[in-house]
Amino acid sequence: MPAGAESIAKKLSKLSGYKLSSPEGLASYGGLTDWFIREFDRPSFTIECGKGETPLPVTSYYEIYASIREMLMWAPLLI
Repeated sequence: MPAGAESIAKKLSKLSGYKLSSPEGLASYGGLTDWFIREFDRPSFTIECGKGETPLPVTSYYEIYASIREMLMWAPLLI
């Protein structure tokens, strides 16, 4: 884990209201986040937004964006 990643994750969690979790099983390796961390030795995070059917209905987009807007604005400054 790159230096500072846990601290950044906690700040992003607080800004968004989302709970922190660690992926398990197949989801725990091999994705873009893992590649980015290995390639650049920088923190990288996957933000899972929304819940329910896939793809999410377009009608939920504004609500999801409103809930993560502050996190999206601060994330580049934290990393």
